[in-house]
Amino acid sequence: MKELLSFQSTIPQNYQGTISYEYNLDQPLSKMEITLSYNHERPADPKAYLQKYRTFLTKKLEAYLGRKASEEDLLKAIASMKTEIQFALFLDEKFICNIHKPGNNKKMLVTADDVSKAAAFMQAIKGQVKIVINVFAVIEDDTSIVLTIAGEEEHVQAY
Repeated sequence: MKELLSFQSTIPQNYQGTISYEYNLDQPLSKMEITLSYNHERPADPKAYLQKYRTFLTKKLEAYLGRKASEEDLLKAIASMKTEIQFALFLDEKFICNIHKPGNNKKMLVTADDVSKAAAFMQAIKGQVKIVINVFAVIEDDTSIVLTIAGEEEHVQAY
């Protein structure tokens, strides 16, 4: 597949919200692959993370536990924390599909057949592509995201 477009951005720590990318696809595609990847899925150094945010984490964890939090409790809590980012695909304002699997490298492969099932009137991957990235949690500051759109042009056979 040929790369059509790539977007890069940096998200600050604790950001929650949506990021939308739109792209006008003039040529019909038979397949489209969208890849979203990001770094910092989990704290790179849990002990350093604890050192930096000890007061805040201790207060929150002790309120949750209803008791004094131990060092082990704090490190377990940090081990369970992760950046959570998902995305959805719309074509000409019609929802096509979304992906919300774990991991920091997410791929979505869409075929023209998938598009016609999702939106009965559509016969090809063509038109206004909108990708909505939903950001639920960002653990580390300066988390970089890369969104790539690749595709195969639709080939029409002559008879």
